[in-house]
Amino acid sequence: MKIGVNMWIWASPFETGKHLPLVAKAAAMGAEVVEFNAEPDAVYDAPQVRRALADRGLAASVVGMLGGPAELASPDASVREAGLNLAKRTIDLCAGIGGRLITATAGDGGRRRASAARVTWTARSVNPCSGVLPKRAARWATMPKTPGCGSRMKS
Repeated sequence: MKIGVNMWIWASPFETGKHLPLVAKAAAMGAEVVEFNAEPDAVYDAPQVRRALADRGLAASVVGMLGGPAELASPDASVREAGLNLAKRTIDLCAGIGGRLITATAGDGGRRRASAARVTWTARSVNPCSGVLPKRAARWATMPKTPGCGSRMKS
């Protein structure tokens, strides 16, 4: 197991020009992994972030908050499409910074539990990305519910 830190504890949305020094702060605190957030309004210079991580021997992961207007588990196809676009951006970010794991919520930021139907919509929405993930050397993990830590499903 590795010890990591998520950039949300310091900055949201992340902007490389303003927040890149936080990578050094994470390393100084003993982190081995830094998790970045694929927020729609985040600004990443992926090669610069990748170098900063490599210079400190840190691994990377990416989290995508695919809720609200980009909720992969929405019954509305247009909202799921927005989620798919954000999912693709998340995959590109992960690949660009050298990350190996993407974690995404399947719901709306934990405001309600994900039903079996919502998890099914999520799986179908993410399916078009499945061919891209192996090429990017990344794994995808989906959390149906996010408040606190841990996932719960309710059918």
